[in-house]
Amino acid sequence: IGVAFNATVMGVDHYRDAAPLLRTLADLEMLLSLQVEHDQLLALRPLVEGSGVRTLIDHGGRPAPGRGVGQPGFQALLAMARTGRTAVKLSGWQKFSSQPPPYDDTRPFVDALLDTFTLDGCLWASDWPFLKAPQRLDVGPLLRHVERLLPLAADRRQLFWDTPRRWLGFDGCRLEADCRLSEVASNSPSLPIADDRAGSVSGHRVATSAREVSDALASLRPCYFQPAL
Repeated sequence: IGVAFNATVMGVDHYRDAAPLLRTLADLEMLLSLQVEHDQLLALRPLVEGSGVRTLIDHGGRPAPGRGVGQPGFQALLAMARTGRTAVKLSGWQKFSSQPPPYDDTRPFVDALLDTFTLDGCLWASDWPFLKAPQRLDVGPLLRHVERLLPLAADRRQLFWDTPRRWLGFDGCRLEADCRLSEVASNSPSLPIADDRAGSVSGHRVATSAREVSDALASLRPCYFQPAL
């Protein structure tokens, strides 16, 4: 699909000579997955936009919550929406939030991204396997968080499936008729989700054993991808 740059680990200068690679990616209609934080995008934006490469920004650009949506790096990210060549992943809240779940201090940034990029330019990602997370994370509560952000099932389907399919080049694939993706998007499947808190999550009983989780997963009919002929 493409290559990944992680300036949060390697630093901005590591990629200063990457223009030929990015132009090649652009010619091949491949993707650049770019992870930055704070104002790092200011230095990388001319390189990325100048190449014309299609770009996925990881984890909402990882802004500094205390600096607000007006911080230069985040404004640069919003401006990149105008090119139509940039999309953003709504993911990795724990990587830039200063609060525990549900990461309320990230909401202004998420709202701004949804408003600017629209669902045509936003993808969801779990960020599994949650490396260096400050507390335990599970996919189930993260999906519940998306329910709060996007109450409409049609919006969640676009975030989870329609937009990623287009951006990642899966338009030549279709879902088999027995795939329950619509049910998943509509109902956040009736699967018991374990989490660190006692009780239940959004009305669902918490699983008490690995067997319960296994049985619940087995009850879901499989989803197949098949090239459209």
